[in-house]
Order: sequence, then structure tokens, then C-alpha cells
Amino acid sequence: AVKIETGNTEEPDTVSTYNVPNLPEAPVYYPTSEEFKDPMKYLDSIRETAEKAGVIKIVPPAEWKCPFTIKDRGADFQFNTCVQPVNQLRRRDGPNAKFLRRLRAFHRKQDTFLPTEIPVVDGTQVDLYTLYKTV
Repeated sequence: AVKIETGNTEEPDTVSTYNVPNLPEAPVYYPTSEEFKDPMKYLDSIRETAEKAGVIKIVPPAEWKCPFTIKDRGADFQFNTCVQPVNQLRRRDGPNAKFLRRLRAFHRKQDTFLPTEIPVVDGTQVDLYTLYKTV
């Protein structure tokens, strides 16, 4: 079991206990310098066994130097990130998804139009469930 402090401000000492299944350790690979001359070729060589594990760890040889580091790119180096809202992850059946299903069912029964796309304001999808609870 894993104990996690919830950070609840109303009950600051709240601790939740979760039963976490025993998961196998991820396989760890230690390629030689010769094997790791071409990292992509090495990945291809272990692909079949690595894919069965789902996740792996590769420890490069001590003498291997990464050809790219952010420090090498200078202070003005930037890259784009992608925000993935948790409420939009697949197979998530939280209150938002349940509310939207009930809302769509209601509109079907009333034979009224409900757009399939969730409204967007300033580039952000409107949280219809929270809006409903608030209003």
C-alpha cells in the first residue's frame, strides 16, 4: 500500500492509502561502446524484447557522450510544449464525461440540437460540468 498526502487545506493531515499492484521491475540494458555506436541501431536490436516489457531503461556506456544538450544550444534555445488536459484523456470516466453523456441524452430526448464540439473561449475548452454547477 502507498500512502499519499492529499494536500487538502481543510484537513491538512489527510492521508489516503492506495493498494498498488506488484509490478515487475523494468528491464535494464547495459550496451557496450561498440553496440551503442549507433543508438538507434541498438534500439532496433532490442526492440522485440523491449516491447514485451512496455518500458525499459538503457544505461549508456560511461564513455558515451550525448551529441545534444540544451546547454550547447545557448540561452535563447526554446522548444514548444504540448498541454494535455487530464479531463480529455481516453477512457476517463469522471464527472465531466458523465455529465456530458447525461446532457447529450437529455437533448436527444427533447429532440433539441446540441453541438458535438465543446465550446472554446480564448483557446480553452469550456468545462461545461463546472459551469453547470456554478450557475
